[in-house]
Amino acid sequence: FGLRLFKTVVFLLTLFFAAAPLKGYAQGGYARVIILPFDIHSRTDMSAARRLVMNTAAESLQSAGAEITGIDILKETVLVQGVKEFTVDDAVTAGRGAKADFALMGSITRLGQTTAIDMRLVDVKGGAVIAFYHTASPSEGDLLEKLRGGVKALRAKMAEASSQRPA
Repeated sequence: FGLRLFKTVVFLLTLFFAAAPLKGYAQGGYARVIILPFDIHSRTDMSAARRLVMNTAAESLQSAGAEITGIDILKETVLVQGVKEFTVDDAVTAGRGAKADFALMGSITRLGQTTAIDMRLVDVKGGAVIAFYHTASPSEGDLLEKLRGGVKALRAKMAEASSQRPA
C-alpha cells in the first residue's frame, strides 16, 4: 500500500511540475481539469499502467488546451486523508478546491490478457457526470491510441458544457 501510494503521489507531482499548461483555446476553449487517481481492479500490480494511462490522458488534454490542476488537493486527499477510491462527490469537492472546471476519474481493469479503461468526466460546477468513455484491448499500444481518442471525445464534451454556461 505505502509504495503504491508513494508512486501515485510521485506521478502526480511529476505531472504537475513537468507539464506546462497550455493557455490556448484549441478545441473549444480553455478548461482547468483535475485528474483523480484511477481505481485499479486487478489481482496484479497495475501501478505502472495507472501512471501510463493518467499521463496519456493528461498529455492529450493539455495538447487540446486544457490545464491540469489540483496537485495540492490530491496530495491532501491521498496522503493525509488516505482516500483510495473516489466517488463523484469526491471529484466535485476536489475539483472545487482546485478551482477546476472538470474532473476526470476512472478505473483500469485487467481481466486475463485484456485491459479495460473506464473514464467519467465530471462537470464540477454542475456536480454531475456529463460523459463516460470505455475501451478495452489486449494490446497496450492499441489501448493507448483508443484512450487518446476517448480523451478527444471528452474534451469535446468539455467544450460543449462550457459553451452552455452563462458568461
